[in-house]
Amino acid sequence: MSAINSNSASDLTQNVPDIHVIGKRLIAFLIDTAVLSSMAQPAQAFFSSSASATKYIFIGRFFISFSFFSLYTTLFSLTFFFLQEAFFGRTIGKKLMGLRVVNLEGRHLSWQEALKRNLLRIVDNWLIGLIAISYSPLNQRLGDRLAHTLVVSADSVPPHDYAPKQRERGIMLLTVLFFLEIVGGMVVTYIKYPW
Repeated sequence: MSAINSNSASDLTQNVPDIHVIGKRLIAFLIDTAVLSSMAQPAQAFFSSSASATKYIFIGRFFISFSFFSLYTTLFSLTFFFLQEAFFGRTIGKKLMGLRVVNLEGRHLSWQEALKRNLLRIVDNWLIGLIAISYSPLNQRLGDRLAHTLVVSADSVPPHDYAPKQRERGIMLLTVLFFLEIVGGMVVTYIKYPW
């Protein structure tokens, strides 16, 4: 697959795999959000019942509400998306919807591309992401533009060969992340509310 020039609309029909997947992409995001929400339940139980979970910081003339739960869930979700895309080229939702994230050459993402792509999720979710996708000739959100990546139909790109070691490391890291989330939430909940 030849490289894609994001500035040339005439190249779109010849060189780009199937990028018209906005509906599937939205459903995949909803699936991933449901998975993340279910994984965050132990932490939410602790933080929502804690009076000290929200702090107010005085900066100049403004009070800023700082929620530890928001910080925790933001870091957890960024890690969740980053690890899946760096090791497998897609999240659970994208796999179920038949999508894959590739670089502009149609190859598997490097970890740097996955990191750049996911760091902008903080501002690039929901409405801003949908607006960015609808105004992009390659259906890219801001994170995709920064990382030079595309979300495409998995059938429209060659299958990616993953080394067994890379697949094992990815599965192991996701398992450890899930385990730490569950056990950490249980420990924190037990400390807060001993039986």
